[in-house]
Amino acid sequence: MRADFFLAVVILLSAGGCTSNEAYPKAWSAPVGGGCAALSGIYSDFGEEASPPIANYRPRLAPRFFARLDVDVERSKVLDRADHVVLTYRSDGVLLVDVRQADASLMTAQFSEKGKTLKCTREGAFISGYAGWARGAGNPLVGREHNNDTLMSASDGSLLIKYNGGGTGLIFGVYPMSVSRDSWFRWPRIDTPPKSP
Repeated sequence: MRADFFLAVVILLSAGGCTSNEAYPKAWSAPVGGGCAALSGIYSDFGEEASPPIANYRPRLAPRFFARLDVDVERSKVLDRADHVVLTYRSDGVLLVDVRQADASLMTAQFSEKGKTLKCTREGAFISGYAGWARGAGNPLVGREHNNDTLMSASDGSLLIKYNGGGTGLIFGVYPMSVSRDSWFRWPRIDTPPKSP
């Protein structure tokens, strides 16, 4: 019996897990919902994270959309030139994303309810990212991972994104691990986009 108890303790201690659920910042304007149509607008490409990993970190909006489409955002120099993003929700269930520098379109993408890359709700839009086997060079996790963005409007017109990501599996194929993270981002709406000089 004592050996069974010891084995149970070892198993429980080796089963790791971590959850980080960030609260919505009180200083930010409240989410107002309004579905996908409320997301249509012009937003700065530079935003803020509720709990930034480093000082003066400004998350970019354009790469979030193109990472969902498996565009290599790390190497895409085109996205580095972006200064704003235009979102347009059409009546046929398509969210158009136009990444712009001043008055020039740099890249476009679309997410569609029919194509199952977009799900409209009363709160806003759900865009599913990767869901599958853990990936990445040198990744010690053998298991499954996921990441999703929920887009919402704030009462001041800002675009809000609630990110949810995580994974479950075995570290180095031996130690069980489960992680989950929720975090908040926002990008200000702009009334007049920048113009070319």
